[in-house]
Amino acid sequence: MAEDDRNKLEKLKLASDEAFVLYPKSCSHAVWYVIKQYNPDQPYLVANDLVEMISSSPDWEEVSLSELSALANRGTLVVGGAKERVHGHVITVYPGDEKPRGGYFFLSSKSGKTSFMREDGMYARAMSTSRGGYAGAISKGDKTVRDPWGGLAFKEVRFWKFVGKNRDNADDDPLSLTTRWERGARTITQIVIPTRNPEAIKRWRLESDPTQPILMQTDIHVRWQR
Repeated sequence: MAEDDRNKLEKLKLASDEAFVLYPKSCSHAVWYVIKQYNPDQPYLVANDLVEMISSSPDWEEVSLSELSALANRGTLVVGGAKERVHGHVITVYPGDEKPRGGYFFLSSKSGKTSFMREDGMYARAMSTSRGGYAGAISKGDKTVRDPWGGLAFKEVRFWKFVGKNRDNADDDPLSLTTRWERGARTITQIVIPTRNPEAIKRWRLESDPTQPILMQTDIHVRWQR
């Protein structure tokens, strides 16, 4: 492993370990902590809002389940998550070899009895915290990205790697893209549009933001949508 990749790997592992200790009862805070090590300007968002922001941000790129371990082992930050009606759940991919899902006891919410989650499949490891009592949602690399969700719920889970300023078309973008979400207008993203590369914007929609002053002509409030 090259020295640069080793440093990236150590950074990701350290950030994940620290997040697990600092925020054992809040998945959104734990993932937020990890993201801030890569993007210090990242605001805190609850899980549902974080999934929505990441899924529409040019600084994040969706990846497949089969890519997760390789990306994490190169030190690439990958966030996974799914929105739910009340509270969604988010995780980060933890470095290490793939392992089977399951292999632990958990308290069944249906029967109230302790059950054993049998092992099956091979998945990337996860950093996950939760205020709930489900054992599968608590992981410092000892469980997988599959464990926090049931079978039907996992079909809704998506994963994104952080590309930030290193994305492929960064050299074509003379201006930076800055995301800013406000509590009073949570669907607002402030983006400085790269004027020399308009084709990079596949679709965007103007949205009002009464919490913000009038901007200069070079700035505009839009919702980025891939």
